[in-house]
Amino acid sequence: MSRNAATVATTVPSFGWPDQLRGLLQREWLQQRRGWTFFLLTPSLLVLLLAAFGQVQMDVHNDAGDPELQVSSQALLLTAGLIGGLMLAGLVLALALALLQASGLARRDAQDRSIEFWRSLPVADSLALAAPLLAQLLLLPLAALAVDAVGGLLASAVAVGRTDGLVAWLSLPWGTLALAAVALGLRLALGLVLALLWEIAPRTGLADATFLPPLSEVLLAGWDLARNGQLTEHVGASLFRALAGFLIALAYAIPLGLAIGWWRRVADGLNPLLEVLRS
Repeated sequence: MSRNAATVATTVPSFGWPDQLRGLLQREWLQQRRGWTFFLLTPSLLVLLLAAFGQVQMDVHNDAGDPELQVSSQALLLTAGLIGGLMLAGLVLALALALLQASGLARRDAQDRSIEFWRSLPVADSLALAAPLLAQLLLLPLAALAVDAVGGLLASAVAVGRTDGLVAWLSLPWGTLALAAVALGLRLALGLVLALLWEIAPRTGLADATFLPPLSEVLLAGWDLARNGQLTEHVGASLFRALAGFLIALAYAIPLGLAIGWWRRVADGLNPLLEVLRS
């Protein structure tokens, strides 16, 4: 029996960390899919309703007086504004939601007692914590960018179709718009990756939380300081010190610079010291 048990034990497949991470991300989706779906679709649906039934009016000044150029400029601005505005708004909302939830992710499993089940699986604690942070701080904002880009595209088609006609929307320089949207998305994605690293590194032990607290805790602490008025006091004190130091430096630097420019002996005497400070 012991030999059979050993044989069975050796045939149990061992899952690597990519499979474990995939399973943990699927768990996040199963737990959050309703809220995430509502959150991702609501901004685009609201803008679509406004574009379809609201009043769309834009005034674009055209010095050349060309009606076709007027229509093209108006359609271009409306399309770029809807796509870019929805992407930025969706990203800000996704990050706000993620940061509000990030501080409680570590306590979530302990509160609903599912931590006992997850600890019984061959999954490292750091990976179990990194997976929800990855989903909340990176995958959800990226999904918001993609969904809102499509939503802005559809809303622009509706809005431009109502104001200038669908032909004007189809004749837009889509190559330029696509490159601009991709460039904006890449910049925002890079910021998301940096924010994710900032959040995960201290929580998983890659960085000392004493010197680098998680991003969510920093923002929440800043919000608390702003609400009780301490942030204004501290910022004012820091600005006063910086301004005072700048004015003191100007009081010494301007006369000294004039003296160096007017008298060669002063320049020769101070030049070695200035070179040392410059290096």
